[in-house]
Formats: sequence, C-alpha cells, structure tokens
Amino acid sequence: MSEPAIAKLIGEGVERPEASLPLDINYAKLAEWLVTRQKIPKDWHKRLQVIQAKATEALKEVPSEVLNGLTDGSDAPLDYLRAVEIRDKLSSTAERTMFGGLSGPAATWDKIVKAYEKQYVFLGECAGILVQNVDFEIPYLRKQTAKLNQQIVDCDRKHAECLRNATLCAAKYKEECKKLGIQGVSVRQELRGLASELPGMLRGVVDSLHDPRLQTAADYYAAFTRFAHAPRGQRAAAVNASGLEPSTMLPTLFEIRARQTQPPAPAEAALAGPSGSGVQEATTAGGIDWDVAPQEGDGAAAAGAAIDIDWDVALGGGEEDASAAGGGGEGGGGINWDFDVPAEASASAEAGDGAAEASAAPIAIDWDIEVDAVGDAVADAENNLLGGSEGEGAAAAVAGPTAAAAMDPDDVAAARLEQDAEYRARLMDDMLELRAFLALRKAELSGSGNELMATSVPDEVSSVDAAAVGSMLAAVQQSLGQLTTPRFRQLLLIATSKRYLDRLEASLKRQAGTEAKLLRQAGDVVARKHEARASLVGLAPRLAALVERTRRFKELSERSISAALGGKRTINVLGEINNVLAAGQ
Repeated sequence: MSEPAIAKLIGEGVERPEASLPLDINYAKLAEWLVTRQKIPKDWHKRLQVIQAKATEALKEVPSEVLNGLTDGSDAPLDYLRAVEIRDKLSSTAERTMFGGLSGPAATWDKIVKAYEKQYVFLGECAGILVQNVDFEIPYLRKQTAKLNQQIVDCDRKHAECLRNATLCAAKYKEECKKLGIQGVSVRQELRGLASELPGMLRGVVDSLHDPRLQTAADYYAAFTRFAHAPRGQRAAAVNASGLEPSTMLPTLFEIRARQTQPPAPAEAALAGPSGSGVQEATTAGGIDWDVAPQEGDGAAAAGAAIDIDWDVALGGGEEDASAAGGGGEGGGGINWDFDVPAEASASAEAGDGAAEASAAPIAIDWDIEVDAVGDAVADAENNLLGGSEGEGAAAAVAGPTAAAAMDPDDVAAARLEQDAEYRARLMDDMLELRAFLALRKAELSGSGNELMATSVPDEVSSVDAAAVGSMLAAVQQSLGQLTTPRFRQLLLIATSKRYLDRLEASLKRQAGTEAKLLRQAGDVVARKHEARASLVGLAPRLAALVERTRRFKELSERSISAALGGKRTINVLGEINNVLAAGQ
C-alpha cells in the first residue's frame, strides 16, 4: 500500500503533489491550450508569418552545399528545426565579433532562431505542423501508397486476363479457320479458293441421284398416286393407267437422272425472246420501224422500187378537195405535199395525153436512206443482243452448246445446280416431295390399321413393305442431306454472294484483330504497372521523412512545453498522432 502524499515545506512555499503528475494534451488542441495558458501570444500567426518571410529571404544567401547537407535535404519546408540546423552549420565556419557574437549569414539565422524562440512562437508552429501532417499529409500519402499497391495488383490481374483472353481468341480464330478449311494467312484469297470444292460436292449429289432406289421410290410414288386419284370402282386397275408418270411428277429429278440437263446459258438469258423477235425488238429500239408491207396494185408494179405507204392521213370526201390540193384526182390522193411542180411537168400536164400519163405515174421521192447502212445497223443489233457490248458474246453463245455437248452430262447438271438457283430449288422441291410421301407411307405401314385396305390396294403398292420404304427413304435422305449440309450452304454462299464473302472476311479479321488488341492492352497494363511501381518507390521515402519530421516536432513540443512549465512535469501529446507514428515504424 502506497503512502499518502504529504505536503513538504520548500523554501517559502509548499509543493503540491499534482505539480509532478504528467500532463496529457491532445495534438489538435495544442495551439489553443498554449494560447489559453498564455504560453504563446494570441497573434503568434502574424509573428510567425514575419519570421518565415525573413527566413525565406535569408535562405537565398545560404550556399547550396549547406542546404544539401541538411537532414531532410534541400527540398524540405522551412521551419524552426531547419532554421536551427542552418544556423549551427553556418556558425561552425563563421567568424565571430569582438563580443563573441556571430557575423555574416550565421548572425542573420541566429536572429531568426531567436525570433522563433521569443515568447515560444515556434510552439505555435509545431502545433500547426502536427495537425497538418497527422490529419492531411500523412493520410494522403498512405492512401496514395495503398492506391498504387492496389493498382499494381489490378495490373497483374488484368495482364494475366488479357493474355488468357488473347490465347482464347487465337485458339478460336484457328478453330474457325479450321472449320472453314483455310490457314488464315490471306483470308479473302483462301475463302475464294473454297469455292473450288463446290463442283465436286455437286457432282457427288448428281451421282447420288442415279441411285436405283430413287427410281423405285419414284415408281412407287406414281403408282400410289394413280391408285389414290382413280375412281373408287377402278382402283384395282389404276396401276396400269398412264395419267401420272414419275417423270412428270418429279420433272427435275428425272431430267438429271436422264442426263438431259441443259447447261446454264447466260447469253440466252439476255435475250427477251426468240432470236427473230429479239432482233425485231432491237431494230425497233434503234428508231426505225421496218414493219412495212407493199400493197398490191398496178401502181406499185409500175413504180418498181417505189413502195405505196399508208401514211394514216384522213382524206377529204369530195372532188372539190382533190382539186383544191392541186394534185389532180387519183395521183394526188387528196394530200398537199407542199412542194412546187416544175414548169415542164405542168406544161406537159396541160398538153392532154401526156398529162394523163404524168397523173398515173407516182412521184419519186428521195428519202435519203442507204440500204447498206440499214443492213449494217440490223447486224450490229443482232451482235449486241447475242454477245454483249464487247462483241465476243455471239461467239460464246455459238460455242456454248458445242462445249456443253463435249462435257460429261453429270458435270453439266452439277454446273447447272451451282449457277441456277431456281433449278436447284426445283430439285429440292422434288426431293422433299418424295421424302414426305415415303415418310408418311412408312408411318402408315408401321401402324396397326394397314390390314384394312390391303384387299383394295394393287399389287405394285401392296407388295412394298415398311422395310422397302425405309430403304427408299434412306436413299432420298442421303441425296437430300448433301444439299442441306451447313458446309454446302456456306460454300454456295461464298461462291454466289459477295456480301456474305465480305461479312465472313470481316468477321475473321475482327477475330484476328481482337488477339492483337488484347496483346496491346497487356503491354499497356505492364507500362501502367511500371509507372505505379516507380511512383510507389518515390512515395515511400517521402512518407518516411514526413513521419520522422512529425515525430521530431512532437518531441520538441513535449520538451519545450515541459521547460516552459518549469521542467518538473512530463508533457504527453496524445491523440491520433500516436497511431500515425506507430504505423510509420
């Protein structure tokens, strides 16, 4: 058990026990506490500004080697501790006066230090520095440090993610190229080269159409159709009727099977109709109507080369009009031709017999048209229709049937299927129609109610069981499946659609560009990581120096306040400052 405190007589007074107890002061209230207890003047802010202004001016005369040798370096802020350190360095080499005082720059800094210490103005500066560092500077630097550390972690994660996505994109691009069957080096040329596979695939389709089971399936389809459409009393004999044949029910399929497919003829498609009508339309388009028929009569025979042309002009109804026209009855025809008759012709017309002959003979008119030029125009029109603008289409149109005749009929059918979408659609219709019939018949034959109609069905229909229909259906499915595979559709679009080719090329290039883009992003992430690491390396010394500076000012404040109170009490500056300093260690 501790002894109770007893007041002791010292000199003329009595020492109180609480005078030796520690004094705790919060760092945020330190300046207010000093002003309240009149340890520093109330206008210490103004005095501090004057002192700092003089110190700033005096700092310009300090040699650089002295500034570089300071504790916090040459860039640290100017304060009381820095002023004391500069004075001590300058005083070690400065000359002294007769009375032992300093001279030169050392004397100036000695005055600045004494101004700081007068009425403990530097304690107010210490209190402000502690609040600024603890509440603002150190938390900011620590937040920046944490932010940079997190940025480095995020950069590592994003860099790994970019590399992983780039690898996936590269694998996906290679997979797409592998599906298409290209290398992916020159995309457009390789895609165009894929179209060379299409003729071989279509030749395989044509070969599959020659399967004998398709003939059997078509015959079975025709026999059943004749039986189903025959009158009820004649169904037994309907199989021998010739109203429905496989070649008429499935025309495109049997045209290919019979090897009678016509080759694609682009030159013939340019003609609007038969060759004669096409030439006629061309000549009509040229601006000349050659639809002229000579009339029978003595006048035409007498005129020889002259042609009696119907001008579609309504004639007058009397002899008065004819005489008014000045034509002379039959020869004038009631038309005013608006040209002068020569005097000799009029004189002979008045002579009598000569006038009769002149009135009977037609008037020769020069139409200013050359027959050879007209023939050349007609020939040019025919050449343009048959061969196009370059003049080679006619030769191609003539050589087309000859070249097609020299080809294999199956190759002709394959080429027709490749180039003619309508012909390909008609074949698909035939195959789908046959498949639908066979699928329905297979379901009916596999059911339980088929025995009810077995007595009325002809032998050609009733002799086919479900297994046979299944075999026919498999043959149809095999041929039809070759025309409906995604690969076939893709190659057909590549060969026939420029828009699809452009979209496919753009899609592949976009996938290839995604990999390069991700790799560039990975490089940018690495650059940002290096920048963050460099900033963090430069930030750590600043934070450590700021924490150390705060610790020195705390110790200075505690020591100076204790001295101002007589040196008997221990001063403790408490609060968040202790946590900040502890974290800084």
